[in-house]
Amino acid sequence: MTQSNRPTRRGRPSKYSPALCERVESTAEHGATLVQIAVACDVCTSTVKTWMREFPEFSAAVTRARARADAPVESALYHAALSGDNVAIKIWLSNRRPHEWSDAKRVEVKRAGGGAIEYANVSDADLIAEAEAIIGASKARASADDARVRLTSAVDRIAGATIDPRMLSDGVLDALEAATVDE
Repeated sequence: MTQSNRPTRRGRPSKYSPALCERVESTAEHGATLVQIAVACDVCTSTVKTWMREFPEFSAAVTRARARADAPVESALYHAALSGDNVAIKIWLSNRRPHEWSDAKRVEVKRAGGGAIEYANVSDADLIAEAEAIIGASKARASADDARVRLTSAVDRIAGATIDPRMLSDGVLDALEAATVDE
C-alpha cells in the first residue's frame, strides 16, 4: 500500500505520458483509426482504449483530433447533398434524422399477458422464452375458442337453446365442460 492507502500497481510500468496526447492529436487529426493510434503510441489497441477511460486528457485529445478529421468530410457530404447527390442526401438525412430516414425498422413485440418487451439487456434465451409464451398463449386462445364452440353445441343439444359462445365466461365453460363430460 502507498501512503494514500491505495493499492500499488503491479506489472510493467505504463507507457502512458501526457506528452502522448500531442502525438495522438497529430495522428488522429489525419483520420487515423484506434489501431493506427496504437501503432503510433507503440501499444496495442486495448491499451489505447484503457488510456481513453483512465486519462481524460488523452480521451479529449483523441476526441478533438477525430472532430477535426471529420469536419471536412461532413462539409463535403453536406455540399454533395446540396448539389443533388442522392446517396449523399440519404446518408445525411439517415444520420441527422434517423427516426424519419433510417432504413432500420422498429418492431415491437408484446408479452403474452400484454406490455412491450424491453430489449435493453434481453438474452436470446429470454427472447425465445417470450416467443414460446406468445405462441402458447395464441394456441391456448384458439383451444379455448374451439372449446367454447364445442360446449355451446353440447348445450344446444342438451337444452335445446342457442347460445352465443362469446358470451360464456371461463367459469361457465369449466362448469359446462364438466357437465358434458359426465353425460
